[in-house]
Amino acid sequence: MVLALAAPLPALAANLLTNGDFEDVSVPLAGWDIANSSGFLVSNGGMDGSWGATSQFPQGGQLVQDIFLPAGIYEFGGDLRADYLHLGIDGGIQNGDQVWISLGGATIGGDISGFGGITQSGSLYSTPWQTFSGNFVVGAGGGTYSFNLNLQQDTDLSALSQLYADNLYIVQAVPEPATLAMMLSGAGVLAWARRRRRAAEGDGV
Repeated sequence: MVLALAAPLPALAANLLTNGDFEDVSVPLAGWDIANSSGFLVSNGGMDGSWGATSQFPQGGQLVQDIFLPAGIYEFGGDLRADYLHLGIDGGIQNGDQVWISLGGATIGGDISGFGGITQSGSLYSTPWQTFSGNFVVGAGGGTYSFNLNLQQDTDLSALSQLYADNLYIVQAVPEPATLAMMLSGAGVLAWARRRRRAAEGDGV
C-alpha cells in the first residue's frame, strides 16, 4: 500500500518561484525585484529555446524574490552560464565575475573561471550551461526567505562579459521511499491510537 501511495509524489515538487524560467518577459520582470543593476534583461539565450536572464556590462546585478516557506526540507538551484570576451591582451577568464544563487544564506555557484567545459574561440571564452543545486532546511513555524540570483561582473574594463541564468527553482524535497514509509507507518499508528482512545471514551473507560 505504501508503494502505491508513492506514485503521485512528484506533483509535490512544483516550482515555488514565480517566473523562474523567465517565460514571462513583461516589464517589470514578472515575479522579480531587481537590485543593484545597471541593466538586467531577458533574452533568448536560455536553455531549450526558453528565456534567460542576462546581466549587462559593467556592473551586473541581482534578481530577488521573497517567499514564505513552511517547515520542511527544500531543494533550490538553477542553470548558469557565461560568455567572456577580451578587448585587449588575452589573459584567459579572470576570477572577478561571479554567478551565484542563494536562498536564506545558503549559496551555490561562484567564479565563472571555475566552471567546467570552458571553450575558447579567439578572445571569446564560453561556458556551457551548468546546473547547480543545494538544500535548505526551514525550521518549525516556517519563515520568509529571499531567493537571490547574483550575476556580478568585474570592473575590469579590458573585458566584456555576459552572465546568464535560467530555470531557477525552489521545490520541497520528496522523502526517500524508506523515509516516506516510516512517516506513513508512524501516521498510521497515531491514527489507530486516536481511534482506540475514542472507542475507549465511548465505552466509558
